[in-house]
Amino acid sequence: MVISFYGESCFKIENKGVVLTTNPFVLEKSSNNFGQKLFRGKSDIIIYTKYPVSLLSAGMPIVSESFEVKMPGHYEVKDVEIKGWAGGSSDSGILKSFYFLKWDNIKLAIFDDIRKEIPLEAQEDIRESDVILISPFSKDIEIAKKLDSKMIIFGGEKNVFSKEKTETFQTKFSFSKKDLENSKAKIIFLKL
Repeated sequence: MVISFYGESCFKIENKGVVLTTNPFVLEKSSNNFGQKLFRGKSDIIIYTKYPVSLLSAGMPIVSESFEVKMPGHYEVKDVEIKGWAGGSSDSGILKSFYFLKWDNIKLAIFDDIRKEIPLEAQEDIRESDVILISPFSKDIEIAKKLDSKMIIFGGEKNVFSKEKTETFQTKFSFSKKDLENSKAKIIFLKL
């Protein structure tokens, strides 16, 4: 599995020929980058952790050739099991969600500013996550630290976990289930 960061809260995850991206567009009007396309490649699956409620009611896909996950629910596509829960909504009409993925026996959680405790119905799945992806704007760092994951992958060029300077930023990170089996917990920093 290979994970890359494309800015804002956009990650690309590649595994066995399947490409999944999170938030390839900036859809919050309050952002200076509203409407900007962060990832220009082809995605088989797109997961939105922030999605305008007004677009949900329209029911139209943003990227017609991709399977889009815009809201909480249970999905299975291209051998990727996806579970999503509501993470609250903002005053700007954005539905916030967080997700648990099971893909090739690797369990991933995707957080992006849910700002609340994990609901009981999601706790078992989220606590089993091998890997947690966190965007640079997320306020969920304290939640992620409490979980017993093998790896936290953080997108952004600032170390929000400690005051020490971090020199270990990477442009992408590759790993397999075997790499996770006997590893100690670690934090990976990805940059553009």
